[in-house]
Amino acid sequence: DDISQLPLNELLATTGQPPPALVPLPQRLMASAAVSEQRRRQRSIRRRTLVLVYLPRSATEDHICAAVDRALGQQGNVRQARIQRERWGTSKCWGLFEFADPETAAAAHEACRLSQVSLHDTDGHLWH
Repeated sequence: DDISQLPLNELLATTGQPPPALVPLPQRLMASAAVSEQRRRQRSIRRRTLVLVYLPRSATEDHICAAVDRALGQQGNVRQARIQRERWGTSKCWGLFEFADPETAAAAHEACRLSQVSLHDTDGHLWH
């Protein structure tokens, strides 16, 4: 069925919404502004987020956050941390770490690159 050929009352019954041409311009602009704001927030989060890999299987989010804080010399650098896990709970040895701002994320990236972010696993091996 070609939805554009339906009478307005059938279109409203089928989709629950009027066709875009009948939506008032301010409403369309508000929807467009909301989408733009959502995209801006997503870009901002991407600039603050690092994927950290080759983590010790026994490491927790708190272990990694503490190692980053030690390397950067201050507390609270990581806003959110999530190590990816198998269905049964075992670490996949990588995770997503969102930092306070892009500058802190860049500093953490550099600290990782220089092997300044380090921690010991349960066997006493040093990971960096």
